[in-house]
Amino acid sequence: MIGENFKELINKTAKRHRSRVILALDKIRIAKTLEEKEKYKQEILDIAKETSPYLAAIKIGYPLVLATDLSFVTEIKIVSNLPIIGDFKIADIGYTNSLIAELAFSSGIDAVIAHGFVGKDSVDAIIETAKKFGDKGVFLLPLMSHPGAKMFMKPLMRELVELCIIEDVTGVIAPATRLDDLKRIRELIGEEQLILAPGVGAQGAQPGSAIKEGANFEIIGRAIYNAETPSKAAKFFAEKTWRV
Repeated sequence: MIGENFKELINKTAKRHRSRVILALDKIRIAKTLEEKEKYKQEILDIAKETSPYLAAIKIGYPLVLATDLSFVTEIKIVSNLPIIGDFKIADIGYTNSLIAELAFSSGIDAVIAHGFVGKDSVDAIIETAKKFGDKGVFLLPLMSHPGAKMFMKPLMRELVELCIIEDVTGVIAPATRLDDLKRIRELIGEEQLILAPGVGAQGAQPGSAIKEGANFEIIGRAIYNAETPSKAAKFFAEKTWRV
């Protein structure tokens, strides 16, 4: 399996913090001046720092990187002291995939999320890059949490899961908003690979519901970072997910 080191890292952090929560740090503000940009970056760092005692990891995506820069990942990693997952949903030819993965891992990102529908050779390129950087994590998306996923991903869910098994990736992303599908994905991939489940909070899924059906971690964004006190919200979700 690729990403055994990442798997060990996130599990240790989860146990230490008694939490199965991954914060999706997607709070975005378009800064028009350098001063506004620095103020925005400080806001993100403050959220990362104050919620970190109640998290297993932080997930960042293209919007945050584009609103700041890739080097900002290092700052988030330093203030939070948490594993960082790059949710870039990598989906290109192998050469480009390897470049994206290399840039991500070079910035301090510990695992990346990619699409499998582009084919085995494209996924292989990411896996080979992950190996070069010391066994980083690689997660694939057999199904997503938004309504549009029913159009093309749901009919091919089994085939996409089979690719996850063939490639022996670190884990998969499976929606907390579709618990029957999540449970089926767990049945198909077995117990070794991790399942990270988005959709808890703002998208309607209840905390702990995905873990009951086989997920290892729940990804929560707006319900934490838009809360009046993000640390209290993170603590609430940590207690809920850990109790389950």
